[in-house]
Amino acid sequence: MLSQRRVGRGDADLGRIKSLYKRSFPILERHPMGLVLLLCRNEDNGEMLAFYDEGTFVGFTVSLFSGKAAYLLYLAVDGSLRSRGYGSAILSFLKERYRGKFLCLSVEPPEEDAPNNAQRLSRMAFYRRNGIVETGYSVRDLSGRYLLLSTEGFSPDECSKALGRMTCGLFNPRPSKV
Repeated sequence: MLSQRRVGRGDADLGRIKSLYKRSFPILERHPMGLVLLLCRNEDNGEMLAFYDEGTFVGFTVSLFSGKAAYLLYLAVDGSLRSRGYGSAILSFLKERYRGKFLCLSVEPPEEDAPNNAQRLSRMAFYRRNGIVETGYSVRDLSGRYLLLSTEGFSPDECSKALGRMTCGLFNPRPSKV
């Protein structure tokens, strides 16, 4: 059974989280950790959670909130622990924790020419198995175009507002029809 706890500045496992963050996400998809921690300081804006299995660090998530939306900005499981059901367990936990909100996230779209297309397809299948499906919308940022996936109740406007938390409201990425 997984346990979790909120993470903030000065947390004992912040070094582990930063290391996993750097290994799991390309540089263009990583926001400054200081900004992420600042946004997650206020429970109304978002939260960073660390997950453990009997004391062993498994991974982390970062979620941003707006109204009925919980935008999953990051989910990472330690590479040595993947394919053991931890990602599914974390998603199940988040869906329960954010009950009353829809959980949404963005993924790289499958593209035959992409060097990591197999990984993209695998990621889409993983989310689909966990009840997070394509919305028919995408969003574009400086690093490219991403498909928006969500649980039931998806609202492009609420998703956009939650995404806008990352820029402190200076820029709200607008979902567009695929």
